[in-house]
Amino acid sequence: MVASLPSEWKVIGEKYLVIVRARAELLASYDYISITELPADVRSAFISKHFDAQQEANTLIDFIKNECE
Repeated sequence: MVASLPSEWKVIGEKYLVIVRARAELLASYDYISITELPADVRSAFISKHFDAQQEANTLIDFIKNECE
């Protein structure tokens, strides 16, 4: 996915992949329960840690939604 992004989006694409991998690792450590089933403190800590990167990733998600319509 990142390889096919325009060059100006590649850095944000890499950040998005970091978040996706971190989320997968977190859920794997809890036997793949849903995010809503995670302990509140674990969920809050994850959100806090990745908040800024997620905000940047959201701009990429919006770009992809608009370009792929």
